[in-house]
Amino acid sequence: MSLVSLKAVCIVLCLSAVFSRLPVSYRPFALIVSGLLFFADSPDLLLLHSAHILLTLISALLMVWYEKAGKPLLILGISVQCVSLFWLHGRGGFSFAALAHIGFLLDIARTRELRGIAASASVLAYFPWLQEGPIIDVLAVSDQLSHVESPSWARASRAVLRIVTGLVKKLVIADRFAPFVNSVFSSPQVCGAGALWLAVLAYAVQVYMDFSGCMDIVLGASSLVGIDLPENFRRPYLADSFSEYWRRWHITMGSWFKRRFFYPLVTSVPMLKLAGRLTGRSGGLSGAGMAMAVPLLLTWALVGLWHGPAPHYVLWGIVNGLLILSERLFPAKRLRLPKALRIAKTFLLMSLTRVLFRADSLRSALRFYAGLFRFTGGAFSPKSASPALFVAVFAALLFFLNEIHTEQVGAREIPVCRALVLAALGAAAVLIFGCYGPGYSPTEFYYNRF
Repeated sequence: MSLVSLKAVCIVLCLSAVFSRLPVSYRPFALIVSGLLFFADSPDLLLLHSAHILLTLISALLMVWYEKAGKPLLILGISVQCVSLFWLHGRGGFSFAALAHIGFLLDIARTRELRGIAASASVLAYFPWLQEGPIIDVLAVSDQLSHVESPSWARASRAVLRIVTGLVKKLVIADRFAPFVNSVFSSPQVCGAGALWLAVLAYAVQVYMDFSGCMDIVLGASSLVGIDLPENFRRPYLADSFSEYWRRWHITMGSWFKRRFFYPLVTSVPMLKLAGRLTGRSGGLSGAGMAMAVPLLLTWALVGLWHGPAPHYVLWGIVNGLLILSERLFPAKRLRLPKALRIAKTFLLMSLTRVLFRADSLRSALRFYAGLFRFTGGAFSPKSASPALFVAVFAALLFFLNEIHTEQVGAREIPVCRALVLAALGAAAVLIFGCYGPGYSPTEFYYNRF
């Protein structure tokens, strides 16, 4: 199931037309009905999501009503979410929903207050974010329902432009890179090093355009309705360090794990005692930095496990944690590389670690890494590439040039007429170069598998 469906478009358009005009007390029910309509042709997903939401709300209500049983109920509620996360892995984006539900339960346990059960239920059922994020703060989004902005030409034009931008990223770029990437990763042993290196770079473009394109569609559709969801990307491939990269890529996931797991672990009594002992022995901040290594690596191992219960995902998370830790423990103050080289280094290493993420197993990933330095075998020939792939490369270059420009001058609001013209040009590009129609089997959004 994809947000790029006529049904989803119709639901969003109907919501945008009536949502702000509804009385505040009716708005949660409009979101619940829209979620029911979206999953109407998938009864199993509808049942699973409904049961998921019902269990979370029951746990939250019991924590509010029975304060003494709050901690056991919280542990039980989180355990249920974790079990559903791994049991339902790969079915309808339950990984994203599980984190949002756990965050909601933690907030209820902290505040002992459920401001509105209907509003919370409606946000948990709000279909655009459910399958690929962003990972929302349920209470923060539910607070928006009481003061939704009336639709305006400026807001609508920017929302439509963002939706069309997401469609271009997905249908014109990501889905044109996907066949080449899939063919190389499925049989790296028959490919030469040149093809493997190209696949590493092509996958970096594909996964970014696919995931950020989905976020553009989700955030644009929500903006059209009048709901502002959190941003999930901020030009990550222009980061000049690993820490900065993860502050720009999948922002809501990183902030969730920092707020819900890393910070509580760092400030726990055992970690504070460990930091004190190490600081006393080694002197200065290095001991505290070493003490932070344990929570950091545990957090990143959990990030990898969240993507899937497989060794290659866990190792991918740990490698990311080690890269970030290396920057903190050994800051390269004396090595003053130009910013462009720092950006290139970060992009290259992040792309190489992503092989662990893309491979089907740890063995496949190791075989792929070995092939990167095996200068024998087949090679990728530009003549074998379809013309549409070169169109995708050209479109990707335009997007990255625009990101460089935005990074330098800052984001600016686009006037209504210009936004509509750009949206029309983007729609034309999708119609001419997009992957759709007879003879094309549309691929789901990449992160829908998690």
